[in-house]
Amino acid sequence: MSNNIDPYNDFMQTAPVQYMNREGVLQESGKFIRQWGEKCLVSSGETAWLEAGDQIEKSLSGSGLPYDLIRFSGECCDQNAKKIVHEAKENGADLIVGVGGGKSLDAAKAGAEFLGSPVVTIPTIAATCAATSPMSIMYTLSGEFDRNLYLKNNPNLVIVPPKVIAEAPTKYIQAGILDSFAKWYEGRTVFPKLEQPSLFASSSFELSKLLNEKLTNEASDTVELVQSNKVGSSLIEVTNTVLFLTGVIQSLGQRENRGAAAHAVHNGLTVLKESHELLHGIKVGYGILIHLLLEDRSDSEIRETISFFEELGMAPSLKKLGLPGDDDHLRAVAEKAVDDMLMDYMPFEVTPRMVEDSMRTLEDMVG
Repeated sequence: MSNNIDPYNDFMQTAPVQYMNREGVLQESGKFIRQWGEKCLVSSGETAWLEAGDQIEKSLSGSGLPYDLIRFSGECCDQNAKKIVHEAKENGADLIVGVGGGKSLDAAKAGAEFLGSPVVTIPTIAATCAATSPMSIMYTLSGEFDRNLYLKNNPNLVIVPPKVIAEAPTKYIQAGILDSFAKWYEGRTVFPKLEQPSLFASSSFELSKLLNEKLTNEASDTVELVQSNKVGSSLIEVTNTVLFLTGVIQSLGQRENRGAAAHAVHNGLTVLKESHELLHGIKVGYGILIHLLLEDRSDSEIRETISFFEELGMAPSLKKLGLPGDDDHLRAVAEKAVDDMLMDYMPFEVTPRMVEDSMRTLEDMVG
């Protein structure tokens, strides 16, 4: 019998141990972080630290928790995760604190996994559910999708500062909303085809309905709040949806209905070097539209979705996203997307030609 643990298959995990989202939370963050270790290594992106670093440092110092700081840059890749492990061991840290966006937080989670330590995440943008999920999306150093790294634990503590998120560029909350919407679009495709869905898959699907309702009703108001750098009830609710609820849906549906074509197309797009500057959620939003075309949804539904995504600030075509759309590039994207394990969740066989044709159709529809 093997002693190896496989987080993907061996057990269910759903949410972080502790989650906080309220104004003023950074000023008291130290007393909550210190529950999880004697000394922490803080890994933060440069911009994130400019926005939140002073408050975190003051709170850590005030709580008496010693810490060292390293700056994250580039990709969430094995090299950056191992750098975190090395720095933690060199400085005697038994706790990792990740600060920043999805790649920074995923790298911190991966580093903590390799180290065998607790991890605290402090998202300064709400562009993905990386802050709460038990998974790190790993890329190569050059930015191409590599693999999903399934972790033994969700983060131990998640600290969400709404004022920092409200003051971030609007594109981040837009991307987070689009990424979260994929849980509904992919879920409604996959779930009905499950012969004997588990309680967990059923719960994931029911929660995706709530997610869709919440985002449909409040996403536009939230984007307006962030455009004005204001915190309001809809921002709190949508941030909780993007960061927390999306992560729960992903965890509950992990083995049966975690994803499908929308995320597979995202992963396919990473073969285009021009896509590496685009946010994850923007590429997933594009993937949702390809997903709808692959399903042969009605023209009116697809056009309504395009219109709504444009209202949220997405440019829903390769041309408008600044990506190449010639035959060779379309073929490369389609082949990588179809080869992705998430495409296997589609209830019918998807071929590269089908993906290529859908991409061309979308370009014709959007112009």
